[in-house]
Amino acid sequence: MIGCPALTLWVSIDTPDVDLECDLYEIQPDGTSIALRSDLRRLRYRESSREAKFVKPGEIVRCDFSPGLFVARRLMKASRLRLVVTAVNSISWQKNYCSGGIVAERFHERTAGSLSL
Repeated sequence: MIGCPALTLWVSIDTPDVDLECDLYEIQPDGTSIALRSDLRRLRYRESSREAKFVKPGEIVRCDFSPGLFVARRLMKASRLRLVVTAVNSISWQKNYCSGGIVAERFHERTAGSLSL
């Protein structure tokens, strides 16, 4: 496998925004999983990284995961490719409550009452 994997998803969600992660793996015959590519997208920035465009709930929209890093790997005989698409929920990524508001402000609202000095 040689090239820069790209992916186009057509998605419909019931909120104005969501963070999506796509991961591509080689699954070897013995079950070993080898990560080949991973990418994240905040759906509101699907058309432009500078201008947010929220989704109307129920609308089907296109989301491109553009070609990323170059991948060159000899796949083991009888290996399969696995594509995993998930909504991001990680302590390593800014929490998006999918409301369509400013994500940084939503984080501050949720944590301000729980902080004590």
